[in-house]
Amino acid sequence: MYRSLWFTAIALALLCARHARSQGPTPREFPQTAFTMHISLKESRVKPGAVVTVNVELLNATDREVRIASSPYPYAVDVIDHAGKPAPLTPRGRLVLKKERIVEDGKTRIYIGGTSWTIRIPPGGTVNDEVVITDFFVLSQPGEYTIRLRRPDTETRQLVTSNAVTLTVTSDSPPNQTEK
Repeated sequence: MYRSLWFTAIALALLCARHARSQGPTPREFPQTAFTMHISLKESRVKPGAVVTVNVELLNATDREVRIASSPYPYAVDVIDHAGKPAPLTPRGRLVLKKERIVEDGKTRIYIGGTSWTIRIPPGGTVNDEVVITDFFVLSQPGEYTIRLRRPDTETRQLVTSNAVTLTVTSDSPPNQTEK
């Protein structure tokens, strides 16, 4: 009798394990990113031609020191207008973000890259950075733009995506006033 109970218990345990595997991985089985990224705008309303800067906060999400590989342009930047279309790139944006060859002042330029380094963030610590969006995107048309940044996490080999922020480019002219 003990032997049949033992076999029944083993069979039941194997059946439960098989069922659990068929349900897909649990959240614990997916590695979390080693850091999170939060962005904010220095100004959320600007006139066409104004410099637009995004503040970036990288937060260590672990209980150990995190090392992040960095370079002169470590972010992928998305700027989308109200119609869902990407904002046009400046020549520098095409060069750096799209790695296109461009011609400036009669010279062909290509993006070669640059020096890389490591950023160390202590457990629970933060590192602040800035990205001048208008270095890469033309924001001359009035309207709303959604901005989001992405950056690789070299420790977990995942892409970390920031929150989205909304920028409003206002009309250059003053609002219409009715005469009395």
